[in-house]
Amino acid sequence: MFKTKKKAQLLIVAFCMALLAAFAFATIAYADQGGQGDQGDTGGKITFVDSQDVSTVYGSMTVRVSEDGNNPVTVAGNIPDNPSKEGFVFDGWYSDPLGITPWTFNAKSITKDITVYAGWKKETPHDPDPEPDPTPVKPDKHKGDKGGKDVKDSKKDVKDAKGGKDVKDNKDGDKGSKELAKAHNVYFDTNAPSINPTSVVPELGVARGALVIKPADPTAEDGWWIIGWYKDPGCTKPWDFAKDKMGKCDLTLYANWNWTRPLHNVYFDTNAPSIDPTPVDPELGVGEGLLVTKPADPTATGGWWIIGWYKDPECTQPWDFDTDTLGKEDMTLYANWNWTRPMLQVIFNSEGGSSVDSEIVGQYLLVLKPADPTKDGFNFGGWFKDEACTEPWDFASDQMGAVDMTLYAKWNQIPGTQGGSTGDETGDDTEPGGSEATPVVAEPIKELPTSGLPVTGDTLSTSSLIAALLIGATAGTGVVIIRKRRMA
Repeated sequence: MFKTKKKAQLLIVAFCMALLAAFAFATIAYADQGGQGDQGDTGGKITFVDSQDVSTVYGSMTVRVSEDGNNPVTVAGNIPDNPSKEGFVFDGWYSDPLGITPWTFNAKSITKDITVYAGWKKETPHDPDPEPDPTPVKPDKHKGDKGGKDVKDSKKDVKDAKGGKDVKDNKDGDKGSKELAKAHNVYFDTNAPSINPTSVVPELGVARGALVIKPADPTAEDGWWIIGWYKDPGCTKPWDFAKDKMGKCDLTLYANWNWTRPLHNVYFDTNAPSIDPTPVDPELGVGEGLLVTKPADPTATGGWWIIGWYKDPECTQPWDFDTDTLGKEDMTLYANWNWTRPMLQVIFNSEGGSSVDSEIVGQYLLVLKPADPTKDGFNFGGWFKDEACTEPWDFASDQMGAVDMTLYAKWNQIPGTQGGSTGDETGDDTEPGGSEATPVVAEPIKELPTSGLPVTGDTLSTSSLIAALLIGATAGTGVVIIRKRRMA
């Protein structure tokens, strides 16, 4: 009887242990599958702002999409009502500040915080003076005595009104008014306020059927450039200034912008094969409207030297590398040569040191480095372009300019000597008396071992902690039972 009871107890304990182990593994599996309520949900915040001033916020809404994507829930806020602005008409919500891609609400696509921009188009001004009716006004007919003088005079007045000179003049005035009424205005909408484009002055009084004069291209920030004018804000119908003509009403043209600037090539023609000039490599891929980098000057035989690059082979239009920009196509620049090079003088100011002879150098050529001067109590520190000795002269690369020049010597005082310094003083690693100072070397800091130590920020998940406690409890129960069996 005692053995049977003991076996029953053991079976009950084993069953309880199996249940605890199964619960522990189920908890771990649930945690691994991410079963933490709505962890699989996605969504984000939608902020509605003004494309012309992103600091103006019209509203916001937060969207949460369930894991299967079929039940979007608006947690807070709604799509705001259409905003209004003086001088503009609301053109809808867009995904970009330029108003290129229209935005429509789709909950499944909301996976992060996004910004939606209010698009605008400028109000088209209306002509306050309608075109006059060209139908002439008939004079009133008066009844009276057929034989009387007054009636006769009245008929004469009517006759004058129909064929007289004054009436003819009025007809000419009416004709001029009609012609004026047929002229309309052209407005240019830069169409992208977020990139701060420069404004374009409207063209007023363009006659019907006449061509519109193309305005100077506006500019914008951050590398944006205009690629053309269009008839619609969406920039799907380009306006051809060479063919399209003015219609029967005022017109607004819209600028289209592009951030990727077209690239062109610049070729350099040395333009004088008889003097055997060295070739100059072309500059490829220069952005439209950007500066061209000045190449190294080519050389030629017989003492010829280049005096500049020009836009035409006859060298009548010089190219200025500091201000001229590349146009809308590839370009060739032409070298202009001169046989007599101007000779200039370089003066070496030794600033109290030994004398250094001046040097005669051809314009734009390298200067020969003279022997270093000396000065008691000082070490020579080089030649500089300015008297303050802040801009050093590089004899290997710096070239003579277009006028005479002076270079200045820099001196560093030798420690332990008397006298002032004309340059920045520099010390050395010597102690008083001439012996070298012993350098102090800091011992390296020993790194402490970090393996095995907890890292700041590490946390244990709740599911893992529960599973560990259950497994520990199960193991402890088993140990107690085994000990009791041994004692029995």
